[in-house]
Amino acid sequence: RCFPIRLPQTALLGHATVLVIDRDVGNRRYIGRVLRSVGYSVISFADPDAARQALATGCYDVILLTLDPQQEDWLAIVHACGAVGDAPMLVAAENGNPELVVRVLDSGVEDCLAMPFDAADLSARIARLLRLGWRRHGMATLGRLGDLQLDLVRPRVRLNGCEIGLTRLEYRTLWVLMQGRERVVPFPDIEKRVWG
Repeated sequence: RCFPIRLPQTALLGHATVLVIDRDVGNRRYIGRVLRSVGYSVISFADPDAARQALATGCYDVILLTLDPQQEDWLAIVHACGAVGDAPMLVAAENGNPELVVRVLDSGVEDCLAMPFDAADLSARIARLLRLGWRRHGMATLGRLGDLQLDLVRPRVRLNGCEIGLTRLEYRTLWVLMQGRERVVPFPDIEKRVWG
């Protein structure tokens, strides 16, 4: 469910949500396994048209599109997804030669990754795109208040260096307060952002 004030899914759910578009079932399983292992939620589609419908009705933090430029009109898929959603996009391209990477980046995609890729590289690039997307909306990606630290990309809260567990509601409330950048956050704003 989208909230009137757009919040990242990590603030709403306690984890970021990545929309994956890949025609190959093996790739979808591998990408899903990698991203879930670092705490992301993954929604996968084989069909770009179904993914566009999902983008029109749901909220996603990052779009990951894998493609084989020899087999499909990848530019049309990129433009169609970009026209529907405002999430940053990562394209993983088979046979990702430098010329193709330049063409993909010139199309407006935020990042391009050649396949096959390393799991650590993939998760680092997704984290980078999360930070990029939040900055576009004027949001902080790391909150610190005294000895309290809130990692907004991978939802973790540390107090005096020790990780503490919070409920989703507690995390969302703390997230909204951190976005206030040490200013007073009016209760109606907290209510709207935390409860919707």
